[in-house]
Amino acid sequence: MKSTATVLTIGLAAFFAASIPLAAQAGLQVSYSPEGGTCQRMLAGQFIEAGEVCVQVEGDFMTVTYKTSNGWELSEAQLWAGLNLDLMPAGKQGNPQIGNFPYISDDITGATNYSFYVPLKELSTGELCDLTGYLAAHASLRKPDGNGGYQTETGWVEGPPINGGSWAMYSSVSFTCPVDPILDPLPVAEGCETAFAFGDRNGDLLLDKGDLELNDFLKTKRWGWQLAVRKGDSFTVPIYAAAGKNDISKGTLVGELDVTYKESKEVAVAYRMLSGFSLDKTHLYVGTRYLPKVAPGTYGHSGSDSYIVTLKTDASTVYVVAHAVVRGAALEGTCGE
Repeated sequence: MKSTATVLTIGLAAFFAASIPLAAQAGLQVSYSPEGGTCQRMLAGQFIEAGEVCVQVEGDFMTVTYKTSNGWELSEAQLWAGLNLDLMPAGKQGNPQIGNFPYISDDITGATNYSFYVPLKELSTGELCDLTGYLAAHASLRKPDGNGGYQTETGWVEGPPINGGSWAMYSSVSFTCPVDPILDPLPVAEGCETAFAFGDRNGDLLLDKGDLELNDFLKTKRWGWQLAVRKGDSFTVPIYAAAGKNDISKGTLVGELDVTYKESKEVAVAYRMLSGFSLDKTHLYVGTRYLPKVAPGTYGHSGSDSYIVTLKTDASTVYVVAHAVVRGAALEGTCGE
């Protein structure tokens, strides 16, 4: 059985249709329930309360988190999000086609907490402020029956029906922005923190992986993530600073990492910082085996915000660890030489 630790998935499909500058989303807030809260009930088999789905906006991303309760567990999860319900994948009768939803988990059987991490850079024209979006949050659920087996049910977040032919439901998300934000005209002292690219793409937690090749990380308690990149992959993951013990809730989102593994045995990697943050140092590991040494200075590549690494041998999967020292007023660490 899988652990109940939260798993985050970066959706590469569009949340909405076009794009606008990220700065336009500063201070964006979300309301996801009739009472103005951020969570709504998830129902199993149409009438059984099995947990909740919660939505929050952090920086340029929206997190949609499935949380089960009352003994229920997740097996799979699917999510569609948009401004127009007519754009939801559906069959001829109007019933949703969850297999075509843009955000789909792997097999997560046994998990009680799962998050889709949705970038907000793919938007419709104009700002999200004061707009309403729609979510169709589906899950396959199970619950121990006390006899060694499981009760299995389909789950949807509570809301209006999508189509009269099934009990599938959708829910509404209201986006708001602060009115007349107060700007601080005084300069703020800059701090520095260690940062790593988030390893959700079938990668490994450098702290928690039990493989013998990573025992060095267990001894030193180094936090961070390792990405497993398959040939032909091209994706973007967030970069977090000061996320000790791999706890991103305590860290700061500071940027994004673009990764592409080309058919020509070239791996292209580029760091992109969010507004208010800058790179002080970078260290990059790209190899066909797990990262062999913990110290960033041994990773093999440093001193740039973009790299193209040509592999010596052809491999179906390579491993990438992207480390950085990041500067920013929102960071508390001391900047050293």
